[in-house]
Amino acid sequence: MDQNPEQDRDWDDLKGVLAEDIINKFKEVGPKVYSHQYEFINYCLGQDVNQQSPVIALRSQTGSGKTLCFQSLIYQEFKDKHQKISEQKQIKQKDNTMKEVRMLYPYTIVLGQTIYLKQHEEYFRKHLPERLKNQNLKFQTFFAFTKDNQFQQVKENRIEEADCSVYLCHPSKMLVGLKNRIINVSNLRYLIIDEADQLLEKNEQNQARVETMQLIQFILGQTNNQSYQIVFVSASLKPEEIQNLIKECVQNNIDASKKVDSRFLHKDEDDIQEVVCNLRVIPSIQQQISPYTIVHMYKEAAEQPEQILVDLLKDVFDKFTEAQVMIFFNKKTIVNELINLFKKSQKLEYIVKNNWIGECTGDTNQVDRETVRKEFKDGKKKILLCTDVLQRGMDFRKVRVIIHYGLPITPAGEFKEESYYQRSGRTGRAKDEGVVVSLLLEDDLKQKRQEKLVESLVMNNSKIQKYDQKQFCTDLAKLLNLNKE
Repeated sequence: MDQNPEQDRDWDDLKGVLAEDIINKFKEVGPKVYSHQYEFINYCLGQDVNQQSPVIALRSQTGSGKTLCFQSLIYQEFKDKHQKISEQKQIKQKDNTMKEVRMLYPYTIVLGQTIYLKQHEEYFRKHLPERLKNQNLKFQTFFAFTKDNQFQQVKENRIEEADCSVYLCHPSKMLVGLKNRIINVSNLRYLIIDEADQLLEKNEQNQARVETMQLIQFILGQTNNQSYQIVFVSASLKPEEIQNLIKECVQNNIDASKKVDSRFLHKDEDDIQEVVCNLRVIPSIQQQISPYTIVHMYKEAAEQPEQILVDLLKDVFDKFTEAQVMIFFNKKTIVNELINLFKKSQKLEYIVKNNWIGECTGDTNQVDRETVRKEFKDGKKKILLCTDVLQRGMDFRKVRVIIHYGLPITPAGEFKEESYYQRSGRTGRAKDEGVVVSLLLEDDLKQKRQEKLVESLVMNNSKIQKYDQKQFCTDLAKLLNLNKE
């Protein structure tokens, strides 16, 4: 395996591993592939499943095509034998009576946060070869209920009515099927945990972590199926965290006197069962977390940061009307304040008049989130003001500028490096070029967070320069290869 993380490869290099119609579909995304994509697909599909690790960690920076990686597995290995998606069965109830249910047989389960799942479904439809449509490869999205329970198609959200092979769902939805004893994982090939670092984040409020672990424990106990693999997909989740989580799940099953997949156990010299986690991390080399094609700029904005932001937006859209900008905030209250300011600003009058501004915060319900996401992706909105609800999993190819209105911070007030790169990764997708501008607010400067920012960027070999308003549009034109109007 070549040790250069930036080396380009062709999709044609995977002939013999991927079917030709899959390769042709992926070429529509781009003719080149990252080396980690090549390594992942070769490892998972280029050898016998019995020689592979049952747990795989795919770690690479945002915007580097991780979704295509696990799509390739699903597309390539879906065959006629996987077409059984449901059957009517009799199951015994707690009171010993029999009940007829519709038993579901997932081929692949993709777990993720609700807000990212719909986009995955769009990608599946976009890249699905005609041959697999004819072979009845179906996929459906199942949302977790939000506090307002607003959904456009509630009926389609019932997992009991599933008619598919690939389930894209929040872990809570899959647990509904397991608890109702209508999910059978004997045919399961892949459990894919997307944005695993967020889904498995350790905090008391993260119920998704508990639900995901319950799902893993259930699957680990299905000893009649030892061909499935668990794939953790993340930009930053550490391998040791995955190992510890798997070991905890296995140990919980043992403590509950349940059977455990033997691939996760071995006996030592004293004949005592020991939990093991044979984990394969891809890429096998360490890649920088920052995308290759992003220039990072920063500017001190302790005084009148709102006006600096207005001037920056005016500069962008005076010259590049087709560009799109995402602005990230730490507090949702600031979003409302700035939208009101934009409406009153003469400099942004034409932007407001054309209704180019959208917003998405923690207060935005699921239906409205999906609406603004689609409008932004379709180009109807040019500026998206958001909090960290959109820092992951969103692929907007026309986004050329990311603005941090204040650096992201932890609850303790420290610079939150991971969030910075996740936010910044909304541009520079798939080797496109982009610019990230950090407006350093008064509190950032007081806490000297800019020092941590620069230190991190230097360690990641990122391109860094101070923001200069006069030079900004000139630099932007060079970076984005756009013509001035």
